[in-house]
Amino acid sequence: MNQEVVVTAYGIVSPIGLNTNQFEENLFAGKSGVRSIRGTVVPENFPVPYAAIIDRKTLPPSKLYSDDTSKILKSWLMTEEVVSQAIAGLDPQHGFDAIVYGTADGVSYEIVEEILKDSLPKDFDYLKTCSESSAVVVNEVLKAAQFKAVPAASIISVNSACASGNQTIGIAYQGLRSGRWQRCLVCGVDARCEPSNFLNFFLLGALTVADVAPETASRPFAKDRSGFV
Repeated sequence: MNQEVVVTAYGIVSPIGLNTNQFEENLFAGKSGVRSIRGTVVPENFPVPYAAIIDRKTLPPSKLYSDDTSKILKSWLMTEEVVSQAIAGLDPQHGFDAIVYGTADGVSYEIVEEILKDSLPKDFDYLKTCSESSAVVVNEVLKAAQFKAVPAASIISVNSACASGNQTIGIAYQGLRSGRWQRCLVCGVDARCEPSNFLNFFLLGALTVADVAPETASRPFAKDRSGFV
């Protein structure tokens, strides 16, 4: 069976826009999300000068968990917001057959439960929902919007580093086209803009540290490119 596959809705949270309208407007205007991170995210003498990051202060507060957003993982806030955008105009009666989730973290529920045990509801059942932390958030957003929760057996977590997002789309496409699923929610998040991650890629010689304005630093197709941002 080869079923037609269509995209019915989407949401986005990115360095150039916290919703689809902002993202499209800034994208077509040629705006860059790259900015200086020295003195804010990293020390002034840090070898990596800039990055494309999302300031957690610009994210809407969580409607699901603690009122103090500083206690919630940034990736959870981003996931909650983008899934809420994607399902806003959909009929909860139809629901989803599967969730395919791409993440650079791959964090198991035991670690997340230990870190956030004081900021989440005491009856929050990780094992009953699913074992992947960010996919837990996806299911909680669905339930809050009156969608039926997707069982753990139908949640696929993809951890393929930079290829995670594209791989989730491919897996979902195959599942839908084959007739295995009728509706699938595809998600991806990467919130690992931390000094340790910057330093790892810097030591590999992969990051550009050119002395240029941050908004001009990302030049993947230029002849004189010196790395990625």
